[in-house]
Order: sequence, then structure tokens, then C-alpha cells
Amino acid sequence: MKTQKIKVGLLIEDLDVYPRESIDSTHVGHIVDAIESGATLPPVVADANSKRIVDGFHRCRGYRRLFGDDYEVDVLLVEYADEAELFADAMRRNSAHGNNVTPYDRTRCILIGERLGLDDDSIAAALNITVDRLANIRLTRIGKRRATATNPDGADVPLKQPVRHMAGQTLTAAQAKVMPDLGGNQQAFYANQLIKLIDAKLLDVNNEKLMERLAVLRDKLGELM
Repeated sequence: MKTQKIKVGLLIEDLDVYPRESIDSTHVGHIVDAIESGATLPPVVADANSKRIVDGFHRCRGYRRLFGDDYEVDVLLVEYADEAELFADAMRRNSAHGNNVTPYDRTRCILIGERLGLDDDSIAAALNITVDRLANIRLTRIGKRRATATNPDGADVPLKQPVRHMAGQTLTAAQAKVMPDLGGNQQAFYANQLIKLIDAKLLDVNNEKLMERLAVLRDKLGELM
């Protein structure tokens, strides 16, 4: 392993080996604030052969936002035996520090690790959880996408918190597709938030888009009742 200066624009963001669901723009903003304040950040970690980022997605976004693609950053280049080893290291590095790995992220990591041939011990160690905890996640946070002509075996789907009641059940393509767009709280939380806004007269009734969406919600609730 060696550290060298590389233009940030040459580092590749491969989200297939990113342990988190997405790159958090708010966290990127915090990184930008830290850089501007003079903070020294750790080197980015990347695959020596492909230059894919293994650890430091938010740092790279921050550097690019401030200085552009030609800015040179310290990069620790690591040689990996295969894709499974690369992903295990990405999980380990991202679960140990920085922006929190969510329960949904952990579930995604378990499924990706399985697909790459990692055993439970390796996945659990990389995620800093026990094998028993991994087994519980598999039992309570995974649904099954319905088989189709192009995917006859279906596929396991990581479940967000609001739909954990679907664990072990078969999801339609539409249900699986909406999963990444869901929030991270129980369904009752969102209903209670809306009720509190209305009761406290804090709802922005002058927001046309909001009122339009609430009208849609009213109609859909009517269909359910």
C-alpha cells in the first residue's frame, strides 16, 4: 500500500461497492466546512488498479465542490485480490467512522456481500456486528421481489424501517422500486408529525405544492377507508 497525490477527478465513484444507500449532500457540506476551516482529513482509500473509491466518497465530493476535478488529494492505494475483498474493506472502513451506516445500509451490505461470496463471519466482522445480529437482520429486514420472466428467481430486497412488516414476504416490482425513496421511521411517525403540524396550526397552507399533495393524500386515504 502506498499514498500518492492523485487528481480527485480521476477517482471513480462506483456505487456498486459503496456500503451506503447514497451520498449524503448534507455530510458533504460538513466536509466542505471542515476543509475551509483548515482541518486535515485522512487520505482517500482507492483500489490501486481501477482507482475506484473505497473510502472517502464524501471527502472527494467536498474537494471537487471546493477546488474542481484537477485538485490533487492524498490517496492510499490498496491492491485487492478480488471484488469481495474490496467490498469487505469498504464495509469495514465505512462502518467504523464517519457518517453513520444505517440499518438499511447494513441490510444492503449483507445482500451485496452474499452475492460476492462473502461468508457470514466476514460480513459481520466488516460491519462491526455479531453473527447473531446479522441473522436477525436477515430475518427482519429482507423481503423477496416477485419473480419475473427476466428474473425467474426473484431477488432479496432490503427493507426500510416503515415496511419491516413485509419481512419474508414477496414484494411486487412497484413495492421494491419505492424502497430507496422511503424514510427511516415507523409509519405512525409520519402520520403523527402531520397531525401535530395541523393541530398546532403550523402547516404551510400557502404552499400550493404541499396542499396539492395533501389533497392527493386525502383521496388515497378515502380509498382505503
